[in-house]
Amino acid sequence: GEYVFDHSWANAWHRAGGEYYPKAQVAVPFSPVPGRRLMLDPSLEDADQANAFSALAGGAIKATDAMQLSSLHITFLTDVEATTLGKDDPRWIMRQGLQFHWQNNGFQDFDDFLGLMASRKRKTIRRERRDAAAGLTYQRLTGDDIKPHHWDAFYRFYMATIEKKWGGAYLTRDFFDTIGQSMADRILLVMAADNGRMIAGALNFIGEDTLYGRNWGCAEERPFLHFETCYYQAIDFAIERGLKTVEAG
Repeated sequence: GEYVFDHSWANAWHRAGGEYYPKAQVAVPFSPVPGRRLMLDPSLEDADQANAFSALAGGAIKATDAMQLSSLHITFLTDVEATTLGKDDPRWIMRQGLQFHWQNNGFQDFDDFLGLMASRKRKTIRRERRDAAAGLTYQRLTGDDIKPHHWDAFYRFYMATIEKKWGGAYLTRDFFDTIGQSMADRILLVMAADNGRMIAGALNFIGEDTLYGRNWGCAEERPFLHFETCYYQAIDFAIERGLKTVEAG
């Protein structure tokens, strides 16, 4: 299941006397990054592109019916794909969501960013960061600084989030070793610790000009721990690296 929207769909299906799972899902695995979902040969002429698109969409529906699945979902597709699907077949229903993105307007540091805000909001965020730092230390780890014991701790945090959010633990412990070995220089792992004991973490991926926040978890609750670990530390990092955007996930 998906954290954000599957609860309401599954509950509605159950109240109607049906079973929501299993369903069909077309997506980039585990990552809410928008992009093309029905893959076409770009060298095709416009008319052939349209025909191929309709064939793919229709084939997906037929496959869903053949497997007796409850429904077919295509998520984080392009605007053109979404509009075309709705025109081709009225069975496609548009569901729109909202992501919050932080934009770096050439800030020199976090205080420079706060300078855009009214005094009351600046004071609120500074107080939140001060309270989040009480008794804790935060590390922003990339590359060779990420060690197996960091992944051990983060996997525990990830599982804790799964238990709280009614999701599925589709990422294995081996997955984190794999990305640590293959793309550690593209990873930002933010870890919060209390006297050396890690209590929370957030996993981010570093793109060309964007920092993508993806998973987080904690072993215990602390005031403002979530925002500091997932958002404020990510913004600090983006400013230091000159990244244009933070997509928190």
